[in-house]
Amino acid sequence: MMIWRHSFAVSARFHEGKFVAIDCLWKDGSIRKQDWSATDEDLIREKKTLSKLILSEAQTTPVATSQGVDTFAFTWGTISVRADPRSMMVLLSIAYSVGI
Repeated sequence: MMIWRHSFAVSARFHEGKFVAIDCLWKDGSIRKQDWSATDEDLIREKKTLSKLILSEAQTTPVATSQGVDTFAFTWGTISVRADPRSMMVLLSIAYSVGI
């Protein structure tokens, strides 16, 4: 899937039969190229890069930020960028709070 001119692998999440979220793995990111040799610092750097992309494209700032997760709030739901050192991936999650 292409989002803001970048390629992502996506999966959908459902809860009680309702569509609630899309998880997006950035295929253009450096972590995918480094695979298991990536460091925690690489994960944090990629999370920051994706957060800057959202900040620029959606023209909004995060409502919550930490070393591992940045969350952006919208009227329809949230976008979270998460650096997960266990799985060595940076994941962008789009969660819907309104019925779809």
